Amino acid sequence: MAYKIFISHSSIDTWVAAQIERHINEAGAITFLDERDIHAGDNFGEKLREELNQAEELLVLCTPWAINRANVILEVGVVWGRRKRIIAILHGIDPNELQKSPYVTFAIKESDLIVINDISEYFTQLNSRISNFKSMDHGK
Repeated sequence: MAYKIFISHSSIDTWVAAQIERHINEAGAITFLDERDIHAGDNFGEKLREELNQAEELLVLCTPWAINRANVILEVGVVWGRRKRIIAILHGIDPNELQKSPYVTFAIKESDLIVINDISEYFTQLNSRISNFKSMDHGK
């Protein structure tokens, strides 16, 4: 099994999500990105549920468009309920603004908030998690 990351985002942010995904893949993790991994005829809800259950962590691209999107909120809730890591990457939204928003769940507000300009910090941490995951016999 590979370390899997579910990327939650607004469709407006697809290009940014794809750039983050490229770096995640280069680090050795696999990703789920709905516009690439859900196909015509797929049961959207079942596919999301399956992918969320397989993910080791959720990366939420928090933008002004994503923070009040129902699917993003649902995805965060599922991963929070499973006690998995939630990483919030802030793009176009200030950390203080995010904290004050009534639309943002505490599961995001209490997660590891990273401003997109500091995303290299996330990739450094991710490399360490992937190494630990592989060393715990998950890589077999």
